[in-house]
Amino acid sequence: MNIEKAAIELYDTYCAAVGGRAWDGKPLPTGQQFFADPAKQVQAEGWRAVAKRATALVTAVGGGTTREPGTESSTFKKARAAVKETTEQD
Repeated sequence: MNIEKAAIELYDTYCAAVGGRAWDGKPLPTGQQFFADPAKQVQAEGWRAVAKRATALVTAVGGGTTREPGTESSTFKKARAAVKETTEQD
């Protein structure tokens, strides 16, 4: 996974967390739609910056967890794998 894919994944995760609606109640676009929209490029760059920083933070702590081995949630495992893929391809 590259930074673009990580940014889209993070945006989609955000959208799911807020119920798929913007502050005004309008539906949020999918990550693919959002990142392709020329009018959303400033915001898309913000999500790319978040993806880069998240990758750096996870890398800085060694990608580890404070949980006992084998007890990570499936969401955490997916996020860790995505970050590992991102850092390996960049």
